[in-house]
Amino acid sequence: MGKFVSVGKVGSALAMLLSIPLLSVTPVMIGLLDTGVAGSAYAAGRGGGGGGGMGGSSGSMGGSYGSGTSSRGSGYGDTLRDRDRDRLPDLTTDRDRDQLRDRLRDATGDQDRDRIRDQDKDRLHDRQSLLSDREYMTLQRRMQQAPSDGVRGRLREVYRDLAEGRYDMLRQQEREQLHNRLQSASSNQERQRIRNEFRDMTENRYSMLNGQERDRMLRRVQLSRSDAERQTVRSEFRNTAQNRLGMLSAQERNRMQGQLQNAGSDRERMRIQTEYRDRAENRMRLMTDAEREQFRTRMQNANSDQERQRIRDQFRETLMERERQQNP
Repeated sequence: MGKFVSVGKVGSALAMLLSIPLLSVTPVMIGLLDTGVAGSAYAAGRGGGGGGGMGGSSGSMGGSYGSGTSSRGSGYGDTLRDRDRDRLPDLTTDRDRDQLRDRLRDATGDQDRDRIRDQDKDRLHDRQSLLSDREYMTLQRRMQQAPSDGVRGRLREVYRDLAEGRYDMLRQQEREQLHNRLQSASSNQERQRIRNEFRDMTENRYSMLNGQERDRMLRRVQLSRSDAERQTVRSEFRNTAQNRLGMLSAQERNRMQGQLQNAGSDRERMRIQTEYRDRAENRMRLMTDAEREQFRTRMQNANSDQERQRIRDQFRETLMERERQQNP
């Protein structure tokens, strides 16, 4: 398998990485990059964007995910990838190639292999769409300045892991929506709006995981031996992130989003993310053991995103009232 680059250490390492001469960049420095810091960098450059919030599914979209086609006809997925090729640098790594090779090895015939290849191309394209223009500009500049293929490879791993972490925050239905809506978009402006919408959603969720949790998720996904196992790992960490985000009120989530957009540095963005993540975790610690077990059981038995959201809202109101009583 390809070498894994650690991305779990918390700190303003993105600013450090981009401010030092590239000749001085080492694997240790790149390993210090906190993906949550890089993930919010787009906000200042984009100057806008919606709240993301809990991000429920909005219904079924047309087209078949992973087939390379849509209602516009065969090959439209290839056309979309070709159109974006100049804007989206290749972030394919040895790990991606290893995963594709493993899936092809289990294919049952030529048609199955073609389907797997199309799915892989679409997944990589959709994953990369969750990086911002500012992040891509920074990556392109650093890649051009890189003194060796080794440094370029390490940079590619860092940004690949950032995009992968955000992509892991999407449920399968949301991935299908992202893919099909990008394929069905009729203009570059519409595609950019869709990317911004999903980037806001995934960044808000991803910011609720601390550096060690992000690192563990990426490692466990990497070591998983099947798609089903990878999906189980993603669901576990995604649920953790969404449950924490659900402990923030709508006003708090909107305030966090606004502060991130107005932040003037990566250090400030990291501080804001940490502040709201700590607030959510501290609120959850106010649960009694019985309440925690009840919350876990009800969330497991919930039949829809709407029901899960109602459960989070109910517990959040109880915990916020308890918080006010303890801190009058």
